Amino acid sequence: MKKVIRWTFFTLLILLLIIGGSLYVVLNTTFVSKHIVRRIVEENFKDHQIKSLTITQKFISPNTLVIERLELVLNSKIHPSAKPFVLKADRLAIILASFDNIDITARRIDFESDKIRAADLSFEALAAVDRGKFSNIQGSLRLKELEIKPIKISRVASIFKGDDKSLRFSNLTSDAYQGRLAGEVSLEYQPPLSYSIALNVQNMNFQSLEELNAAVFSQFEGELNGHITIAADQNKIKTIETDFFMPHGGKAKASLVAYFLQYGLPPGTQERELLDYLLSTDGKIPAEELSLEFKNVSAKKISGKYKFYSKQLNVDLNNTVDFNLDTELVSLAQAVVQIQAGLMALINPHLKKEEL
Repeated sequence: MKKVIRWTFFTLLILLLIIGGSLYVVLNTTFVSKHIVRRIVEENFKDHQIKSLTITQKFISPNTLVIERLELVLNSKIHPSAKPFVLKADRLAIILASFDNIDITARRIDFESDKIRAADLSFEALAAVDRGKFSNIQGSLRLKELEIKPIKISRVASIFKGDDKSLRFSNLTSDAYQGRLAGEVSLEYQPPLSYSIALNVQNMNFQSLEELNAAVFSQFEGELNGHITIAADQNKIKTIETDFFMPHGGKAKASLVAYFLQYGLPPGTQERELLDYLLSTDGKIPAEELSLEFKNVSAKKISGKYKFYSKQLNVDLNNTVDFNLDTELVSLAQAVVQIQAGLMALINPHLKKEEL
């Protein structure tokens, strides 16, 4: 009887070891993780296909999976020659907090494509899961650098909430061009992908903004405040409104406003002599007030308002100009370019379009 009990015990122990070892191997295999990633790509990035996928993972407890390394490369189906989307993550911890809640912590995530680049993203998120779909997503993130060409920002921080259809980033802050951005961004990632942006601009430096367009922003000196509102989808910009002003005054190149000033400053006056001198030396005019407003009034037209007040020259300008676009705005990058061109046309409307 003792032998039967002993052999039974050893048999059960061996079976438990075999089952436990098999379970450990199954849990630590990347088959399930890769399948989940492929499903996410197939359902949310239908215009892309996976070129390569590498995952290194391990379970450190029955309810905690740690992905120690993830590399994903996607190619565009529509534009095969386009730069691929590359995502790399050094650590991603997924904890089953309860039967229907998942806690995710990520560190050191980088991704890059032809239009966007992000470096050193980290986030913490809690999400409810029901039949494979996420809901009640909430968390916070930090990002060292973000480039949405041609715009570059750094030290991004935000909280976010959403579900499997949308995501809203609020209390968003970042450094940008020696100033700050603050506001919110909302994403709707059901086709067609749509987004809205509402940002406050604080103390941006014109010298730093020359990275965007030296020909435009080198015309000014000072700091810039304002507000930007954009609503768009992946096909076009629907709404764009901006208003900018210099809170502490600034300077503008004399050649920019000479078009207006030469008609308002009679020859022989002290103000006209100063203007002529600044024009001959490519100098800048001090301004106590300088503000600009833009908004799209139709698919191919932007309306702008420009205010300029200089006590030294005793001039107060207030001008409105409509700027016709060659095509509809289809991307944020194109919107930036068109706003820059509209700015120059607004200030100096006698310029030909090819000069903008």
